[in-house]
Amino acid sequence: GLAGTLDDFLEAKRSASWRSKERRKERRLADHGEVRFVLARRPEEIDAILPEMMRQKSRSYRDLGVTDLFAVPGYREFVTALTREHTADGFVFLCAIEVGERLEATYWGVVHARRFYHLLPTYAVDELTRYAPGNVLLRRMFEWCLANGIEVFDFTSGDDEYKAAWCDRSLLLYDYFEGVTARGKVRVAMTRGQRSTKKRIKRSPVLLDYARRVRARVGGRLR
Repeated sequence: GLAGTLDDFLEAKRSASWRSKERRKERRLADHGEVRFVLARRPEEIDAILPEMMRQKSRSYRDLGVTDLFAVPGYREFVTALTREHTADGFVFLCAIEVGERLEATYWGVVHARRFYHLLPTYAVDELTRYAPGNVLLRRMFEWCLANGIEVFDFTSGDDEYKAAWCDRSLLLYDYFEGVTARGKVRVAMTRGQRSTKKRIKRSPVLLDYARRVRARVGGRLR
């Protein structure tokens, strides 16, 4: 849940050393130009941020070796149309951290019924990446949510480590497979084995890093 000021929220969630380190990184970022939080509302702001968000996210997908959604036919057009139609009314939330003239981190998601859905965070890979502009953007987003009556910041699906540091609630998701035919039973056994292996890899930082590097190299998918 979200309540209070940004300082109150950060103090409740993160240690004093973490907060000090992040302030220091943001000061280093500011050495390279004015650090601005840009929330897109006008068409020219959408035109400035949306293509860069897609470019950064596509690079991230490729680096991870997973399917680049923005290369899937119709996906880019859908996100563009939704953004142009619903940014002004606040349903689509498109924003960025600008350092000087450069967009160092961007974000695309939706807001509905006082719930903020965290969907497509991105960041540039350059000499400023070490200063964590994505973390700066996340804090600005928290600040916006606190100021605008958002009750829930929903990190959506995925068990990324950074999400656990912020969340105070989690929702377990389940699925169920059962084979009816002999072929179906074989397929279910294979699927369960694949998922079990994936869970073991995700729980081991060493194995996860190795799997990501292999997946990025071969362009496959770890399902």
